[in-house]
Amino acid sequence: MKIQVNHRFNKIEIHFKKILLAMIKVIGTLLRNAPDNIHLYDIKLHFLDDLILLSSTSRENRRIILQMSVWQDYLLGLAYVYPTNAIQIEITDQVFELLKILLHHAIKYEYGGWRVWIDTLSILHGRVNFFKLNLLIFY
Repeated sequence: MKIQVNHRFNKIEIHFKKILLAMIKVIGTLLRNAPDNIHLYDIKLHFLDDLILLSSTSRENRRIILQMSVWQDYLLGLAYVYPTNAIQIEITDQVFELLKILLHHAIKYEYGGWRVWIDTLSILHGRVNFFKLNLLIFY
C-alpha cells in the first residue's frame, strides 16, 4: 500500500491547545521505522512543524510531551546523525528546535527539570555512539 500526501486539509492554528499523546507515539514510531524517501521527508517536516507550533503556543502541550515516556527517543529518532542532503539537515534542525523548546520549558518550569536535560544528553550520546559503531562494523 502506498500513501501519498499532496496537501494538508487543515492548518494548525495558534488557539489549538491539546496534543493527543497516543498519536505522537504512533506517528513518531511509524516515521522512525519507515524507509527514507522524499515523501517521508515531507511528512516528517509537517509533523515537526505541527509539534513546534503546538509546543510553542501552549505550556500544557509542552508538559504533555515532557510527561511522555522516552519522548527524547521518539524525537531524536526523527533526526539524522550525519545528514547527507539539505532536506535531512532541515529535518534535523527542526528536531533540535523542538528539543530546545521542550528543554527550556523543563528547566524553567518543571520541578527537577535538570534531570530531563541529563536524560536527553545521555540518549543523544547513546544514539550517536550506536550510529558510529554501526558505521565501523559496516565498513
